[in-house]
Amino acid sequence: MEARVVDHFTKVLMNQPSEMMNVSSLGGRVAELNKKEKKHLKKVGFNKFLQNHPDNFVVFEDTVVLVHGETPITPKSHPLVPQIPAPPTSGAVENTIQSLRSSPTCSLCLETIEIFAFGICFHPLCYSCCTKMRFLCDDKQCHICRARLHEVVFTKRLSPMNQLDSSRFVKDGAHGVLFEDQEIQNKQRKLLAHRCLKCRVEMLDFDEFERHIENKHNQYFCFICVKQCKVFTHERE
Repeated sequence: MEARVVDHFTKVLMNQPSEMMNVSSLGGRVAELNKKEKKHLKKVGFNKFLQNHPDNFVVFEDTVVLVHGETPITPKSHPLVPQIPAPPTSGAVENTIQSLRSSPTCSLCLETIEIFAFGICFHPLCYSCCTKMRFLCDDKQCHICRARLHEVVFTKRLSPMNQLDSSRFVKDGAHGVLFEDQEIQNKQRKLLAHRCLKCRVEMLDFDEFERHIENKHNQYFCFICVKQCKVFTHERE
């Protein structure tokens, strides 16, 4: 299964000039996979899949480069090494915007992006995946270039961070998130809320929520799953 997916993207890149392609554009070729391959890739995550195969692909800024056996991989270009964040070139910005406008798909979860999340390097993903990374996993690295991002914006506008007037944005300093408006922050808070499906009680503290479902409904969460599976409460079974 994994080998077939690697082979698919290898063939796609081999047909491109210089055997390289914009990350979002390459992600759009997921549609050409069969149902099982799509399901497998969605489970792994597109960018994680690329990182898992450094002998085949290297992600540099917003571009995926095909790697051949004789091509050395330097530490500077290796996708697992954190890079220093820098504003993208105008050409990279244009390519990213054009690609996401034609197919606004998150390269992590492969779902349609409603609210964009990105840092100074301008590698957008959906606000849901970014919330999981920064709030649940305490991971502040870019999912593409691995640069450590001290701040990201949650916005519906597809413009680089240095072109946005963030002075009016709502700030969450603890997690380094700038929300374009209160509506977006409220939506993000709903992702993190703990809502009882039986009595519709909503809580912000997970320990309190666990006590509620135990005392009121005689239900329990698996201790190991709670500690190891970094997902939203509404995604837990």
